[in-house]
Amino acid sequence: MEIPQRRNTMDEAVLLCFRVEDLAHPITGAAVERCDLCGASVWVAPSSRRMRKESGLELPPVCHHCTPAVIAELPPDEKVEIQKLTADQIEELAAEVKRRRGSE
Repeated sequence: MEIPQRRNTMDEAVLLCFRVEDLAHPITGAAVERCDLCGASVWVAPSSRRMRKESGLELPPVCHHCTPAVIAELPPDEKVEIQKLTADQIEELAAEVKRRRGSE
């Protein structure tokens, strides 16, 4: 697999996102942005946008198809860390589940 070149210089952290084409029903209020590697349209949840704004970090979105390329860029001895869901993200997911169950 050819590793795409990142358009962004932010190396520390990225937002792992689903592609629009792969997720028909995103979280309510999700915005469409572009994957930092391949340019595909991805969903970015409101809680992720808030986290990015509050942290002051750029946190470029990367689609789940390109995530292996991000990991491949890391030095072999660098540990890959996946952040746990924040309280805001958990609350957002719970509200979405409740909303969807109410519409069944």
